[in-house]
Amino acid sequence: MSDLQLRDLTERDFEAALDVRNRSFGILPPADRPWWERAQRQAIETHRAVAVFDGDQLVAHAKARPFQQVWGGRPLPMGGVAGVVVAPEYRRRGVGSLLMRGLTDRMVELGDAVSALYPATMPPYRKLGWELAGAQHRYSFPSAALRLLESVARTPPVPVRRVGPDESAELVELVRRHHARHRSSGPRVYTEADLRRELSEPDVFAYRTEDGLALYEWSGGDLTVSCVFAEREESLRALWSVVGSGSSVAPTVHAYLAPHDALPLLLAEKAGHDVRVERWMFRVLDPAAAVAGRGFPSGLDLDVTLTLEDPVLPDASGTWRLIVADGRGALEQVGGQRSPWDGIRLGPRGFAALYAGTPPAVLRSAGLASGGAPEADAALEAAFAARPYLLEYF
Repeated sequence: MSDLQLRDLTERDFEAALDVRNRSFGILPPADRPWWERAQRQAIETHRAVAVFDGDQLVAHAKARPFQQVWGGRPLPMGGVAGVVVAPEYRRRGVGSLLMRGLTDRMVELGDAVSALYPATMPPYRKLGWELAGAQHRYSFPSAALRLLESVARTPPVPVRRVGPDESAELVELVRRHHARHRSSGPRVYTEADLRRELSEPDVFAYRTEDGLALYEWSGGDLTVSCVFAEREESLRALWSVVGSGSSVAPTVHAYLAPHDALPLLLAEKAGHDVRVERWMFRVLDPAAAVAGRGFPSGLDLDVTLTLEDPVLPDASGTWRLIVADGRGALEQVGGQRSPWDGIRLGPRGFAALYAGTPPAVLRSAGLASGGAPEADAALEAAFAARPYLLEYF
């Protein structure tokens, strides 16, 4: 490692970047090349693609996609880390750490309050402050079970109609209202451009009711559902019945659901006979912005001290006063030197896990929290209570 440098990825680097990607993940099918180049180009245009070079040789690269992630029902700017690849001959030589430190700094510069990723391996990300936070749940069940949902409803059928790209703005607002009402934590919120692009795809099918939305597509001979929600039972039954209406052609439905989704409560038989769980990791990049932007339980009042120690992001370190009231939170840095026993002490992994709903008692058992008054643990647990989930892989 004679001349390692961190630089922005450019379109001139595509062939070298693809070579490193192929050596890391396997050969990219030719049909996927346009999609891969489009993703790299979007990251480059938004200054969200970084690479490590040894002299003139590209040896690693990664990107952070600009997402909005809901926490406590409120959307926050989130950097979705993806495509992290290191040339095999450069692994275990500090290249990955250099790459991720550079990408972390870039996300902070661009205003991301938090970050999430799906890890191929966890130790390198834990070293830099990410920790397990939530999961993606994919349920698989017979589509015939869905087809019957509307027929057993106790109310008249609910009108269901197709929707297309021109309704993207209205649908995005519908999704945001749903997450706010349910105080969701973890899922990515569509932007209007994202949803317009998805609804323009010929293999994506979308239907809505007045209070709900369904998005799904064909996956081989089965159907894959990326989104179904509704506020009323009769609407939810109607949307799922549409998905299951082709049960004679698509015998199985794979559905990405929240861990507390209503569908299993509607089905006559259990939906969880085949569930695939994919864990994801999380990091707080800007503690003050992450707390201010998050939703908290209404009716909860909290005023405690936290001491954060972040060796990767020094500006996140310090002693902070956490104030929660009226469903909102604030994190105010306390000036001057304070005793380490003023409040619970957390590193970036511990704070990420606390923010994502891990109880302080569990963090203490895992060695991720220390100090503070144990009687404050219950209040912290109530403030950050969450069951984080994502519905997509990135």
